[in-house]
Amino acid sequence: MKEEIQTVIKEHLPQQIGEVLQKRLSELERTEQDYVALKDEFHIKVQDWKVARKKIGELSADLGHAGNLSERELEVSMRERNMKIFELEEKVKASVFVNDRVMGFVDSLMRNTVFKEDCVLSHTQEYGLNGETRQVETGRNVTRTHE
Repeated sequence: MKEEIQTVIKEHLPQQIGEVLQKRLSELERTEQDYVALKDEFHIKVQDWKVARKKIGELSADLGHAGNLSERELEVSMRERNMKIFELEEKVKASVFVNDRVMGFVDSLMRNTVFKEDCVLSHTQEYGLNGETRQVETGRNVTRTHE
């Protein structure tokens, strides 16, 4: 088609105008080639942009999901901490209960005068050094109780 136009220009137009038209035609051809190349590049960029937008959407969703996970992790760690606190409180309560029971038992034994005489007082003996009187445990183990 280009050749046909050039032959028509040579035959029907003066030479000076023909040369100008041929230059313009060559420029138009280069511009058309540039346009096609830019058009193809534009379509590629549009596709890249669509892929990037899709990836941004996915990453935003993942980021939101990660935010939910960190909230859940915080909630789980708080629950674990609360469970440990509850467990320790229960251990303290049990220790206090056992301590109260033991102290009650010891108090009841200490109120028993026969036990004191047989077990506690019989374990000590008095001795004196330089005029001092002291009580020392004899090492005798008496385990009987009676009232």
